[in-house]
Amino acid sequence: MKQRNWILGIAIVAALGWGGYQLNRGPVSATPAGKAAKTPPTVLVARISQSDVPLEIDATGQVVPLQLVEVRPQIAGQVKKVLIREGQDVSAGQPLFLLEDGSERAALEKARAQKARDEAQLADAQRILTRNRSLQQQNYVAPSAVDSAASTVDSLKAAIAADVATIRAAEVDLAYKTVSAQISGRSGAINVYPGSVVTPAQATPMTTIAQLDPISVSFSIAEQSLPQLFAARAQHRLKVSATLAGQTGDAAAPLQGELSFIDNVVDSRSGTIRLKARFDNAAGRLWPGMYVNLRLQAGVLKQALLLPVGALQSGPDGKFAFVVGPDNQLRAQPLQLLAIRNEQAMVSGLPAGTLVVAAGGSSLRPGDRIKPKFVGDQAAGQAGARP
Repeated sequence: MKQRNWILGIAIVAALGWGGYQLNRGPVSATPAGKAAKTPPTVLVARISQSDVPLEIDATGQVVPLQLVEVRPQIAGQVKKVLIREGQDVSAGQPLFLLEDGSERAALEKARAQKARDEAQLADAQRILTRNRSLQQQNYVAPSAVDSAASTVDSLKAAIAADVATIRAAEVDLAYKTVSAQISGRSGAINVYPGSVVTPAQATPMTTIAQLDPISVSFSIAEQSLPQLFAARAQHRLKVSATLAGQTGDAAAPLQGELSFIDNVVDSRSGTIRLKARFDNAAGRLWPGMYVNLRLQAGVLKQALLLPVGALQSGPDGKFAFVVGPDNQLRAQPLQLLAIRNEQAMVSGLPAGTLVVAAGGSSLRPGDRIKPKFVGDQAAGQAGARP
C-alpha cells in the first residue's frame, strides 16, 4: 500500500512540473522558422551616363623589323675575309665578306685580252677592206675580194661584241665574290669564318641584317572593331602608343607611332585581324622579338552609353544588366557590349539615365527586390527617380 501511494505521488509531481513548463514557455508560434520575413539586400546601383568617349583598343604586340635579310652568297666560294663584327650597324652596299676570287680575276683578264686581240685583228681587217675597195675601183682585184674582206670585218665586230659580254659576265662573277649588305641595319650572329666554304643553297645564312629604325609592332584585334577602325582611318592617321612592361622612369614613357598596315583577311579561326604599327626607334628601346602593350586610338564614339563594368552580366543569350524598377524590383535587360575603357563599359540597348545594378549582380535573380545604394555613397532616396 505504501509503495502504491509513493508511485502516485511521483506522477502528481511530474504532472505539475509539465504544466509549469508549458506556462513558462508561452504560446507556440504558428509561423515556421524558415518562413520568416526576408529583408531586401543593399545593392550598389548607378545610372547609365552618356558622353563622347575616345575609342581605344588595347592589345599585346610583338616587335618585328621592317626588313630582315638573310645574307647568302650569289655563287659558291671560300670565305677569304670577314669585314664586320657581330651586332655592327651596317649601311646598304657596305662589303660584309670577301670570298676567294683568284679564278674570277683570271677569267676577267683573259676576256679583256681576247677583246684586245680581236680589236687588233679588226683594225687590220678594216685596212685590208679599204685597200681592196680602192684596188677594185681600179679593176686590180675582183669584187669577191672586197666581199671577203667586208665579211671578215663584220665577223670580227661580232667577236668583239661577244668579248664585251664575256667581260661583263666575268666582272659580275668577280663582284659576287664581295658579299655586300642589301639594306641598312644591324647585323646578327656571324655563322662563317675565313676558310669556310659557302654556297647559295646553304641552309644557314652567313649572317642576318635587321632594320631597327624605324621598326614595326605586329598585333591583332577583334573583327568587331573593324568598322570603327575603317571609319576613323578614313578621317585621319591613327595613333598607336606602346609601353614596355617592367620599366621605370624615362624607360616607362609610352612610345608614339602610327598604324601602318591592316591585313587583307580576317583569321576565321580566332575572329581577329592582324595589324602593324610603325615607330621611330632611334633610341633603340624596341627590339625585334620583344612583347609590348599597345593602345590604338580608333576615333571617338559619339554619345556613348556608359555603365560600370561590374553591371555587366553574362547569360545564355549574351550580355545583360539588371534594371532597377520603380518598386526596386529587378528585371534582366539584354544589351550589346561595344568596348571597355577605364572600368567603364560602352553599351547599346538601354537609354541614358536607366538605373542598373552596379555590382554584386551574380547573386541576384530577376524579380528580386533590393535596397538601392548609389555608387559613390549618394543618397539612396534617389532610387525612386526615373528618367
